[in-house]
Amino acid sequence: MPPSLKVRSARSARDDHDAFTTRSRTTKWSSLLLLLVLSSFQMKRPNDWPLYTLMSSAVKDINITTTSGSYEVSESYYQNPSPSLSAITRTSWNYQQADATLITAFFPLGSSIRHTPEEYQDYMTKLFSNYDAMIIFTSPEFEPNIRAMRQQKLELSLIVTMYLNETKSWKMFPEHFWYNDVFQPSRRIRSLGSNKGIVDHLPYVVWNSKVEFLKIGSDKNPFQSNFFAWTDVGMVRWDQYANTTLLQRIPSELPNNKLLIMDVTPVLSHKKYKQMSAGMFAGHKTAIDLYYKKYYQVMEAAGNSKDAPLLSTEQFLLHRTCLQSPGLCHIIVPMESNTLGPALKFPYFYMLAMFNANQYKMMQLNGKIHPCNGMQSLKLQDECVATAAANKS
Repeated sequence: MPPSLKVRSARSARDDHDAFTTRSRTTKWSSLLLLLVLSSFQMKRPNDWPLYTLMSSAVKDINITTTSGSYEVSESYYQNPSPSLSAITRTSWNYQQADATLITAFFPLGSSIRHTPEEYQDYMTKLFSNYDAMIIFTSPEFEPNIRAMRQQKLELSLIVTMYLNETKSWKMFPEHFWYNDVFQPSRRIRSLGSNKGIVDHLPYVVWNSKVEFLKIGSDKNPFQSNFFAWTDVGMVRWDQYANTTLLQRIPSELPNNKLLIMDVTPVLSHKKYKQMSAGMFAGHKTAIDLYYKKYYQVMEAAGNSKDAPLLSTEQFLLHRTCLQSPGLCHIIVPMESNTLGPALKFPYFYMLAMFNANQYKMMQLNGKIHPCNGMQSLKLQDECVATAAANKS
C-alpha cells in the first residue's frame, strides 16, 4: 500500500466525552457556515479543485468550550505529548534511499489563503514533480490529492496525515490566545507584512509548525538521509526547478551542528522586525535537534510577553532564535542577479539556487556568494554586511 501514515488523535476518552456542549457545537457550525458563505464571495471556485474544503479538514474536532466569547482548551489536551513525535512508525514500504530529504506541508484552510487555487495547484504540481525524497504533511482529507501528484514517485514519498490541533504550536497555547493575542493585534502591525489574504489564525499555526515538521522528518528518516531541508509548498514557481532534483548540493561548508538559514532583513521594505526566510532552511540532524529545542523556547517566551503578535510570522521567531543562540545558525545573505536564473531575481528564492549544483557554480564565478555568509553570530554578520556595503559604495 502507498506510504501514507495516519497520526492518531491526542485526545483522551474523557476529552472525547466532554469536548462539545450544545452551545459550542452551534458556535462551531455557525462559524464554519459563515466562513463558507463569506469565502464564496471572495473568489471564483473551480469545481474540480479540492482546496476549498471546510476548516474541519485541517482541524479535527477542536476540543473547546465557549466561555464569555473566548475559548478554553482542556489541560489534558494541550499538555499531552505531541502525537507527531510519538505515534509515527515506519511501514514495510520499500523506500528508496536518498542523501537528502525535502520536507513540506499543505493544509487546506478554507478562505484563509494567500494565493489563488490555480496558483497553489501550479506550485504543488511543480514541487511534487521533482525526484527528491519527500516527507509531506497534510490533512487526511487532502492526502489522496498529494498521493496523486506523487504517484510516479511513491518510493520517494512519505505522506503524513494529521490535524493542526495535533501540532506543538497549537498545544503550546489555548486557541483564544492565537485569535485574540496574535491574529487580531498582528493585523495592525503593517511592518510584519504577513496578513495579506489571512482571515483567521490557522495559517500562523502552520507556519510555526515548520520547525516541528523538519524535526519529525529528521527523526523518522525513512530514506536514511544525512541532510534535511524544509521547503514551502509555494517555493517552486518556475519550470527550471520542476522535473529535476532540488537538493542537488549538500553544502560542504555547513557544519553538522548549524542550521542553514537566510537573513532577509536587508531586503525587507520594513526593517523594524528582523526576519529570516522561512521558505527554505536546512541542516543535518544534530543542528535540527538543537534548533528545534531553542525555537520553541523562543516561541513560548514571546507568546508570554508583549511580543505575542509577532507569532503571526515565523520569520521573526526564526531570526530571534538565531540571535539568542550565537553559533547555532549558518546564515546566508542573499544576492540578486538578473542573468543567472529566476530564483536569483527575487531574494526570497535565493536558496533554490544555493542547492542547485550548476547554478551554485555560476554564482561563485559571478560573485553572487556573499562574503559575509556563515558568520558566527548575527552581530558579526551585520557588521560584515555594513562594511561590505560601505566598501562597495
